[in-house]
Amino acid sequence: MQATPRNNTTLVLSTAFFISAAIDLTVSGSNGTITAIVEAAAGIISLAYWGLARLQNLKGSRPLGIAILAAENLILGIILALSGVVLLFLPVIGIIGAAIAAVGIGLAYLGRGLWNGREWALTIETIVTVIQIISAFAALAFRLGNPTLTVVQLWYLRRPNVQEFFETQDSTTLWSGRVNRPQLRSEKTCMVCGARNPGSNANCSNCGLRIFSDSDGIPFAGAVEAERIVRLKLERVQDELRVMDRIKQENKILDSSIFEKAHNERELENRRLKDKLGTITSTPSAS
Repeated sequence: MQATPRNNTTLVLSTAFFISAAIDLTVSGSNGTITAIVEAAAGIISLAYWGLARLQNLKGSRPLGIAILAAENLILGIILALSGVVLLFLPVIGIIGAAIAAVGIGLAYLGRGLWNGREWALTIETIVTVIQIISAFAALAFRLGNPTLTVVQLWYLRRPNVQEFFETQDSTTLWSGRVNRPQLRSEKTCMVCGARNPGSNANCSNCGLRIFSDSDGIPFAGAVEAERIVRLKLERVQDELRVMDRIKQENKILDSSIFEKAHNERELENRRLKDKLGTITSTPSAS
């Protein structure tokens, strides 16, 4: 049995903590002693975690580092927001309290975005990190800064598993249902057979049916269901049912649960459209 590899990101973080502690002791002297001790302790914890934990390749899962960054932003944001609200009731500095509260609310919202895997949150966090790096290098000249950890944070935000987490999205079925199945934006899951296809594919390479995603919408969804539209919808759904019967016979179904859901949806729509057409054709035209 092959051993599961360790998470080398944690090893890099541990090394960064030790380097940062050494810089704080060298540059800041006695003023940086407490900070250096905290960083050294964090480095030991990270090293122990690296030695004990194993890498888990769960596609689309939230990375631990992102969860920590989200919690940091959320907690700091709440603290600043509450502090700003308190300052609002004080004379003169009330306007400062409003600014602090606004920053706190922004940080809390950023933390929520990071936790939920929103790409805008990753972009903002990356920009903030770059600004922190520049500021830290500038402060280093005055023995007040240390850019080590922010540099590692920027490297971490560009890691493939972090990028993948923020690129995941849910797919939608043809008619309405949503499947909570993470996937890369560069890929689409066929909601009939379950095959994965490049994002540029309009039709599934496995079963041949059109691939519907969040942005595609439902054909004729906004049209008034006059006789012509109903016939077009009915023709389309019956064609898809015939294709689905064929791919079932050819054993091209990769995910039976997705297939059964899609087939049931089309059967229901087929019956609804037949009833609708019957109602339209049986209603006498107004004279």
